This record gives sequence, structure tokens and C-alpha cells, in this order.
Amino acid sequence: SPPLPSSPLPSSPLPSPPLPPSYFTNGADGDVKRIGFMGSFMPWHGVRVLLRAFADIRQAEPESGLLLIGNHLPHRVELTELMRELGIEGWVEFTGPVPPERIPGLLASCRVLVAPFAPELDRDRRDQYERYGFWWSPLKIFEYMAAGRPLVATGLGMIPDYVGDAGLIYGPGNLEELTRHVLALLRDGDLARTMGERGRRRIAETYNWQAVARATAGVYRQVTGGDPDSSAGSPGSGSTGIIPGIHSPDGRGRSRRYLPGTEGGTSGDAKRYPVPTGPDND
Repeated sequence: SPPLPSSPLPSSPLPSPPLPPSYFTNGADGDVKRIGFMGSFMPWHGVRVLLRAFADIRQAEPESGLLLIGNHLPHRVELTELMRELGIEGWVEFTGPVPPERIPGLLASCRVLVAPFAPELDRDRRDQYERYGFWWSPLKIFEYMAAGRPLVATGLGMIPDYVGDAGLIYGPGNLEELTRHVLALLRDGDLARTMGERGRRRIAETYNWQAVARATAGVYRQVTGGDPDSSAGSPGSGSTGIIPGIHSPDGRGRSRRYLPGTEGGTSGDAKRYPVPTGPDND
């Protein structure tokens, strides 16, 4: 196969032209319906969940494949055993460590990208999650949208707000729903293309460095009692006002998270904890 294209992620707002239908044909791989994941292979990133879902996806779409981008080497033995158990060993590809400039091309080679966060599967991360909720910044989601691909993600914390109408959200631990969403995007090219275009627009208009810098400056003005202008606190045109890593500021320079199961006010007696925010490499 010819080498995959590569280009660095831009540091300035992107133009957002409509994506042509051919963008979703995975030109270098013909009719392969490739599902992609990028990030850490620690349990809480959900690769093991994705592998189990992929076993079911393969039953429904035998021509599908799975590309796992990142350093899997510390987990190679465990993952190989799981793939062998599931009967998918020959349909999963690992890139190993890759330089950043290759990431956009690898992401663009996939039809669907998945962020299957599962903090309940990692003892240390589960303890933090149970105490604070989903407090880390899911960087992969923004890179997925920048690639112009639809995504399927766990409905934790602020992830549904980040994704908006650029992807499909499934309930934490709901393997059947994860499988169903991925299959829907593999099978419906129009839906996949529409969501991919929406994701690129969200990056162009909201989640780029300039917009986030303006929003961050606006938060600091609010915290210090300044008089922010109407645009400083908004990441961009049509924005939800959410900044990666700075969610729902409480006026004291800290962020608020709902406990698991109480996001969006689903529990009337939800107790909220202030949690320091920060980036998280994923």
C-alpha cells in the first residue's frame, strides 16, 4: 500500500470546506472499513473494551479492521492473548510509537474513531473518578475532530459537550451500544461524512489555540474581578463556552465535576467536588 499522508495539526483556525464523498473511501486501503483508536493503552483508555466490541463488529462487518495508534509494547502480551481469545488477532493492527507528524494521516485513514474511556477498569483511575468525576482533558477527541472523522465516545463528564453533533455517545460500560454506534457510522457514509464535517467546524470555530487563549483570558478576568468583554470568555463563534481542561469554572479558579451518574442533574442530591484541572496526554 502507498504510504499514508502526513501533515502536522495546525495551530491556527482551520478553513472548513465541505469534505468530498471520496474522503471517506480510505483510498490507500480500498474498501477496508477501518476503525481507529489513538492514545495510551492503560486500562482506563478502554482499548480492551474496544477489542471486545470489535469482535462483535467483525461478525456483522467481516471486512472491517481495527487500527490502534500508540505505544502498545508494555501491554503487548496481555493484548495479544485477548485478541487470540476473541478470534480477531489477524484483523487488528498496531502502529507502535509514531512521531506526531504522522498522526493526522493515520487518523484520516480510518472511517470511524473511538474514544472508549473506561476509568472503572483501572484501580487508580477509578478511585480518582469516584471521588472527582471525569476531571481530565480528553485530548484525543479534539485530534479526532481535526482529522474530519466521526467519532464514538463514552458519555463521561464533559465529553458529550465536546463532541456535540460531531459523533455518537454511548453509556459507560454499554458494549452493545458502542458496537451499534460504530456499525452505524461504518454503514452510513452520509452520516459519517456529515459528522466529520461538523467536527472540523468545531475545531475551526471553537477548539483552536487562539479561541482557547481568548476564553482562558476571559476566565482569568472573571476570577480576578476584571471586566471581560463579551468575546473574551467565549472560545469561538457558536461556542458552548467549554474550554478543554477548564470546565464550568466556579469563580475561584477551580472546576466543578459531578459525581458519576449525576452529570447533568440526573440525581437531585448530587454532591459536587472542586477539582484542579490540567492536561492529560491521551
